[in-house]
Amino acid sequence: MFKKSIISVLMIAILLTGLIGCTSSDKLEGEVVATVNGESILMKEALFYLRMTEMEFELQGGKDIWDTPFDGRSAEEVAKERALESVIKAKLLHQKAVEAGTTLPEENLKDVEEQTLNVIEAVGEDVVNDMGLTEDEINELVKDSMLGIYSLYQIEFVVDEDEVQVEVDEYVAEYLEKVKKAKVSMLTFPVVDETGNSLSEEQQAEAKAKADEAHGLAMSGEKTMEELVSMYNTNDTANTFTDGIEIAKGENKIYDEELFDLNDGDVVVITTNENYQVVFFETYIYPNEEDVNNATEKLKELIIEQKRQDSYVETYEEWKLDSKIDIKEEIWNNVKVQK
Repeated sequence: MFKKSIISVLMIAILLTGLIGCTSSDKLEGEVVATVNGESILMKEALFYLRMTEMEFELQGGKDIWDTPFDGRSAEEVAKERALESVIKAKLLHQKAVEAGTTLPEENLKDVEEQTLNVIEAVGEDVVNDMGLTEDEINELVKDSMLGIYSLYQIEFVVDEDEVQVEVDEYVAEYLEKVKKAKVSMLTFPVVDETGNSLSEEQQAEAKAKADEAHGLAMSGEKTMEELVSMYNTNDTANTFTDGIEIAKGENKIYDEELFDLNDGDVVVITTNENYQVVFFETYIYPNEEDVNNATEKLKELIIEQKRQDSYVETYEEWKLDSKIDIKEEIWNNVKVQK
């Protein structure tokens, strides 16, 4: 998870061709734009994160994204805010890693070198120079970011198994309720002819009377389904009987209202524009138990991982509240995105 998180960030940096143009900040790369617990964040560091944020924005919305408002704020304002937050977060996480005495494993150190070279090759040495960053400085930015995240991920996370199981059970129950099917058999009494034209009022009344009668006989136990079929589904009528129909939830609004709160063996009458239906409810059909169990295990893993990530976010927010962060607004306000 740690390596994937780092690579996803660095892949953006690798795409930073055309990274820097001329801005009012180009000659201020040594200026301090913020401090975190007394440690300076230089303009060139902040610009590095800002250009990554710009690229991320444009990958999502193209060049036109800069004309798109974000809840009443300009895209530029939002991008600058996110970039500054990112560089502050990287600085603070690195400080905490140093305090904890955390070091990067050898395999991650190799990733640092590789990603640094990839950034420089993709961006071009001339652009790197314009940014005011040397290869060693880019290497340090990459390494510090990796170390900070790696150290954060080393914090022990204790999962509340009972809490997770409650969430899993709720999700699974909701899912099964949505995907279940009703298995029914159906004796129908039409109120339209073969061409779709309505039968006479008398014929429709007769169809309803028979449907109600069949329903009453079934509910009282006087007649079984088979006996009712023999009574009403004869060769000299347009009545029909269909056995073993599976009806999915969401397939038909009428069925959703009538069929998905029944008990095995219930019999109901459903009225449609075409017929009266005496429906013999058999049971609900659910997805294969093995498939559900496999999906449940994956869901549990996802919930645990989400809680783990949430705990990291909470930890960082606590560290941030306990830190002294000073932003040089008069300097940062003059920085512009590369539209």
